[in-house]
Amino acid sequence: MVKKVSEAPEGIKILAVLYFASALIFIGVGMYIFNFADSIKTIDPGDLVMLAVAGISLPGPGPMALIGLLFVAVSIFCYFLAKGLLAAKAWAKLVIGIGVSLSIVFGIIGIFNGTYFGSLSSIIVNGLILWYLFFKESTKKFFK
Repeated sequence: MVKKVSEAPEGIKILAVLYFASALIFIGVGMYIFNFADSIKTIDPGDLVMLAVAGISLPGPGPMALIGLLFVAVSIFCYFLAKGLLAAKAWAKLVIGIGVSLSIVFGIIGIFNGTYFGSLSSIIVNGLILWYLFFKESTKKFFK
């Protein structure tokens, strides 16, 4: 049975909007990196020497294009996650659950490394998302 977007709980809609926004940001960054990779070829060699003296080295156009491609791939992934959430697909819920669980683990590791505020806020936000997706009754009903 295909669910309608209007049937989705508000929290699912908010998460989907956040994933759609992430997709837009990642595609924008990816396109910017592609443009930058293309412009590396036109940088004056004298400027490259100045950058090297400053301790900055630029990768070639090939590696930069691969980085841009990675951002575009993540953008497409975020788009399909958002669509999957709105369509009540169990795989989207599972993938997001795995992602926020890993973020919680990295947040705990971060606390031991001394980044208290950022790690603690990451644990709290991701913990709330995890609770909402897997334990809230309205969300459980939506994904059945």
